[in-house]
Amino acid sequence: MSKVDLERFSVDLQNDPGLMEEFSKMGHNPDAWVRLADTKGYHLTSAEAEGLSSSFGELSDDDLDHVAGGWSDPPGP
Repeated sequence: MSKVDLERFSVDLQNDPGLMEEFSKMGHNPDAWVRLADTKGYHLTSAEAEGLSSSFGELSDDDLDHVAGGWSDPPGP
C-alpha cells in the first residue's frame, strides 16, 4: 500500500466508527486485517497489517504526551 493509501485507511478508521469496530473485532490478527481490508478496498501488506494490528487500541508514549483531560473541581466557596 502506498503511503497515501495507508494514510487514507488510517483517516477512514478514525472517522468511521463502524469500520473501526469491524477491525477491532479482528484483534491482533494481521491475516484477518489483510482479508478484511481487501474487502473494503484497501490493500494492506502483511507487514502493514502487523504494524497496525499490534498498535491498534494502544497509545504510544508520544500519543499519551498529547492527551488532555481529567477532572477539575469547581473553585471552592
